[in-house]
Amino acid sequence: MDVLFTNQQIAFHSSRDGWVVMSEGDEAIYVLNPLTKEMIELPGLDCPCYNCISFTGVPTSPDFRAFAFYFEYDDNDKMVKIYSYRPGQKELTETGQEELTETGQEEWTETGQDELTETGQEEFTETGQEELTETDQEEELTETVQEEWTETILESDIQFCGTINNPVFFHGEFYCLDRRGQLGVFNPEVMTWRVLTKPEPICSDVPCYAYACCSLVEIQGDLIAVFRPDTPLKPIEVYKLDRSKMAWSEVDNLGDITIFVGFRNSIAVPSPLKRFRNSIYFPKFDDREHRNGVFYSMDDHQYHPRFYGVEQPTTYVWFQPNKLLLQKDMDAETSSLQDESSLKTLN
Repeated sequence: MDVLFTNQQIAFHSSRDGWVVMSEGDEAIYVLNPLTKEMIELPGLDCPCYNCISFTGVPTSPDFRAFAFYFEYDDNDKMVKIYSYRPGQKELTETGQEELTETGQEEWTETGQDELTETGQEEFTETGQEELTETDQEEELTETVQEEWTETILESDIQFCGTINNPVFFHGEFYCLDRRGQLGVFNPEVMTWRVLTKPEPICSDVPCYAYACCSLVEIQGDLIAVFRPDTPLKPIEVYKLDRSKMAWSEVDNLGDITIFVGFRNSIAVPSPLKRFRNSIYFPKFDDREHRNGVFYSMDDHQYHPRFYGVEQPTTYVWFQPNKLLLQKDMDAETSSLQDESSLKTLN
């Protein structure tokens, strides 16, 4: 994509509703639609150490808001920093256009209206003629657009060992998974942060600074946690949140679900093809010629085709294309094929 040809280092952070959050260099942040190539620039965030970033609403909608999360790794720290950004609307302020000061327009003082003097005539006192004052003839625009991110520091009674994998926007709130399997919830409307006591941590004995590759995804109204070991000799562990009991339960079979995991973001989708179901895909490929994706099968708990000796992009992001745009492209392709078929028939 031409839009990505730059001398600055590009990094992808998250995706939602067919849009991708990317950064350029140390501060520049953009929201990009890879299909339409539309790009929206956000203010620079002077905090390159934030763990993850996500947003609410479609970036072109008025309810769009972006949030970046920064978690402390100190064993004694229980605070989280939230950086929020919400574009404003342009407001037109007219300081003088058609602004008239009327000191006497049709203003009369009646000293005798309907009240006759001895002479029998009505008396009127006129205080002035129409006097118009125009203070300005030009429009003056005042933009209330937010020009920078707002930092908010929130604390809880429970320590949260956050990771860099992005949160899940679920029922109007952001759900974050830490390396112990705890859930932290951020409410963007009232700007509150809480660490849930239930479900209980999956790995309560893991130190806060320990390396952990874990992801939280939402699929068909369920929250699923995926814990990936740093060696293929150990199986991947998958848990589903039982919301009726607020407890994690281990999952042995994903059914027709396919999960795509990554360092920064992960997604889960229903798979229309049997060969992709019940699998967890990685951003790894066996070679450049065939580009076979590496996946972990929940059927035999094995990596396919292999785990070692594969290639992985230096920066990447999983995203689910907008279905309406895809359908439009598919309809156009089908129409084109039908036209070609008609031509062949005629010929």
